[in-house]
Amino acid sequence: MITLDNFEAIVPFKILMRGQEYYELGAVSDLEEASSGEWTATVDGTRSYTVEISLEGDKVDSWYFQRIKITERKFKKL
Repeated sequence: MITLDNFEAIVPFKILMRGQEYYELGAVSDLEEASSGEWTATVDGTRSYTVEISLEGDKVDSWYFQRIKITERKFKKL
């Protein structure tokens, strides 16, 4: 199970570092809670795309980036 507590330990290092770099460069914008537990942001990388994360309490239900839905089953294949 992916939770907020273990998210950084589970997400591939390359994705974490890229996300942190984009954030530090100011390339992450429009961060908002669209509805309860549903967060979105725009990332201006090589191209602009939307990142979404769906939470149920502290459990990460799913997350999307570059039009790819990531669930726990798919996540293990990254």
